[in-house]
Amino acid sequence: MDDFSTYALELSNTKTGKETRSEGVTTSWIPPTEGVLKVNVDGAFDTRSGKGGVGMVVRDSLGNILEAKAVPIPFNFSAESVEAMGVRYALLLAANDMDKAYVVEGDAQSGG
Repeated sequence: MDDFSTYALELSNTKTGKETRSEGVTTSWIPPTEGVLKVNVDGAFDTRSGKGGVGMVVRDSLGNILEAKAVPIPFNFSAESVEAMGVRYALLLAANDMDKAYVVEGDAQSGG
């Protein structure tokens, strides 16, 4: 299954709470409490080129997608730094909308 198909499957299951599997990893989206928006952040990094990118999805407690964004990160040192930049972007998004409560969740995993 390619990356887009995996993402589309995970996205389609967000409202149902179904678990999804990709590359042997089981994931399940857990909604925030009512009245809170959840920003899920994921980063990717290519060690050969030094380029990375971050994806963010903002959902409400019912799983409705309110915003989605992908941001290229052209120069970086590690997957962890890309993930940290993703959290930074999520916090900036929340700071620009202070009348709502947000939680930010990443899935940073170290390969070593």
